[in-house]
Amino acid sequence: MAGTVVKLRRSETSGVVPDNGSLALGEIAINIPDKKVWVGTGGNTAPPVLLVDYDAMIGGGGASGTFTYSSTAPGSPSHGDTWFKSDTGDYYIYINDGDSSQWVEIGGGGGSGSNYTVSSTAPTGASAGDLWYHSTEHAILMYINDGDSFQWVEI
Repeated sequence: MAGTVVKLRRSETSGVVPDNGSLALGEIAINIPDKKVWVGTGGNTAPPVLLVDYDAMIGGGGASGTFTYSSTAPGSPSHGDTWFKSDTGDYYIYINDGDSSQWVEIGGGGGSGSNYTVSSTAPTGASAGDLWYHSTEHAILMYINDGDSFQWVEI
């Protein structure tokens, strides 16, 4: 491919996100200041898939990923925040699954521990708090009960 130049759809304005249907299947867009990359899924109503969020990967991005060590839950948590409950030794992550937000226990002093699976398909027989590394999507998910249903949620 000598001499071939590939240009991505790109934005130099923070906060710009591709609209549903704006990227053809496999087309890639990048937001340079936000350090995010999307790929198009095709179709007029299909949202693009966020492939890379650099700040989220390294724990940056402001309030996202804040760790708290305390006997009481932190106020105004954000999706992805973690809390080590100092008086019990339990460990929690704050999850927003689109329908509700809550602290979900992911292990610690009072729990029996969680299973951790690496696979391209979701593990069967999962229990709340189990973790799964989706080996083809390169994502970490947790099996949670949000009070209405059990589901895998990306963390």
